[in-house]
Amino acid sequence: ETKESVGAATALAQLLARKGQLEDAHALAIAALRADERSAGAMAALGMTYRRQGKIELSQTALSQAIEIDPNLALAHNELGLVMLKLGFKAAANRSFEMAVYSAPHVAAYQNNLGVLQGKLGAYRGSVESHKKAAELEPTKAEYYLNLGTALRNDQQYKEAEVEYAKALELKPELHGALYNIGILYLDNEMPDHDVLQRYNKAIDYFTRYREIAGVQEKDEENVAIQEYIDLANKKIKTEEKRIQRRKKREEKRKRREAKEAEEAAAAAAEAEAAAAA
Repeated sequence: ETKESVGAATALAQLLARKGQLEDAHALAIAALRADERSAGAMAALGMTYRRQGKIELSQTALSQAIEIDPNLALAHNELGLVMLKLGFKAAANRSFEMAVYSAPHVAAYQNNLGVLQGKLGAYRGSVESHKKAAELEPTKAEYYLNLGTALRNDQQYKEAEVEYAKALELKPELHGALYNIGILYLDNEMPDHDVLQRYNKAIDYFTRYREIAGVQEKDEENVAIQEYIDLANKKIKTEEKRIQRRKKREEKRKRREAKEAEEAAAAAAEAEAAAAA
């Protein structure tokens, strides 16, 4: 077969692997490799197929061979990162994602994968930067703004996180992950530009909407966690209302004391004035 036909078979094999048509993808990748055993793309397609079939060790081997043939094949590095995650090797996965981004910085999905793992590793600033790049590269994908919002929240940039979550919901109102994460943002974090009671009430509203849109049923285990969040928000509302009431009573007491002191001072002044006149 010609180089062009091997390239076409390889591209189709990769596409079919992404679509989940794994037997056809496997057959095409094998055929391409028979025609050109040094085809890094075909070897990567084979690795993609094996990973999706759950054949993790075979996938690792194929992807490593693809990288050996072409060290700058970003697709293979990204796929190998996903394999390393499956095997529990986060540091190795991080290196693979970094190589994918280095080799193809224009691919939003690679930036996103790196950002997600950076967040899990506690590298929050790096995670923010990776997710910013992903959103810039693909500004119509709501999920990238959701991930950027979470990265910002992890980095304690709460106001900025709120903005990105809002962008995600503007692009995709049914994106229930954004509803859930805004609920967490409002429940867990002090935000000086928000009234405390309004913030907790917003958290309840977002958790309720999440439950509806995500289709969480009353019997579902997840519903227990969501209800606990809502109950916690209600508890915090009651605590805050009591705090406000105590502060109001202290303020009223202070005002009464000051008024009494002013009245006594005025009476004393009047008495002194009368004594001076006498």
